[in-house]
Amino acid sequence: MQTILTTTAYKTLRGITDSSRDAQIAAALPPAETAIARYIERDVLSDPVEEERKYRYEGPIVNIDDAAEIVQVKVNDAVLVRDEQFIAEPYDRSQPYFWLDLGPFTARRTSPEMGFMRNEDVLGAKAFVFVTVTAEWGWAEIPEDLKLAVAMLVDEVAGPNARERGISAKAVADTSVVYEAPESGQSPPVLPPAVEQLVNPFRKIVL
Repeated sequence: MQTILTTTAYKTLRGITDSSRDAQIAAALPPAETAIARYIERDVLSDPVEEERKYRYEGPIVNIDDAAEIVQVKVNDAVLVRDEQFIAEPYDRSQPYFWLDLGPFTARRTSPEMGFMRNEDVLGAKAFVFVTVTAEWGWAEIPEDLKLAVAMLVDEVAGPNARERGISAKAVADTSVVYEAPESGQSPPVLPPAVEQLVNPFRKIVL
């Protein structure tokens, strides 16, 4: 499994030079990374691999896993020509591909009699149609924004002041302090606002 941020990278980012908190940081990093990966619904933690994956065709837009580079696209056994029969564009240039537009290919008029050369006899039938994509899957490089987001989330649970979180009141001698709860105890868990701001541009959009 790929990691977004290592213990060493976190310590460098936070200017930590001793090893007194290494175990705490190492324990906090995996759940922080998993929380962010689930929030954005991307394959950021998957190890990069080149292989063939199959997706059911249900319309001109086909949602796929994160792909750093697309090698080949087929509809059943017909190999499609890039930029003529399908288009693949990332949400922005810093991210992998996660959808294909097969509009130009599927816009052709089907011909069960003479369309076998282009697989149109298959597309005209009622059988299931699959899109097979050969690609380099995963993220070749983790964006710095996601690394910072993980660090900020780790700060919440493993930072030097983390032990103070969750305390509603405390008293020292004759002085007592009552803290206002930031949110209701019944509220659903959410990412801290600053972390959300960093990771929102990476959230998967299902087209």
